[in-house]
Amino acid sequence: SARLFPKHAADSGSIENPAASTSGVKHPQLGEQLKALLSVLKDNDMVAMELHAGLQNDLVEVWGETADPLNLAMAELEFAAAAVECEVLLQQMN
Repeated sequence: SARLFPKHAADSGSIENPAASTSGVKHPQLGEQLKALLSVLKDNDMVAMELHAGLQNDLVEVWGETADPLNLAMAELEFAAAAVECEVLLQQMN
């Protein structure tokens, strides 16, 4: 049977960052969407809330709990903190 959560590598130890290996395959647009989110976050633009809402399911699917800091910062309207977390996720994609 197929595994429901193939992105979580807790049991395989060999993959340090599962998001890096799956994000481009399952969500090729995610990097561009994160860059767009980062741009509006840096401008303190409330459009960031809409962009994040559209991305949230993909973020959780690709990164799981690793996306929590970004999601929490957005929930608290902490755009500066969210921008930092967005940059962290973007770096993990490379």
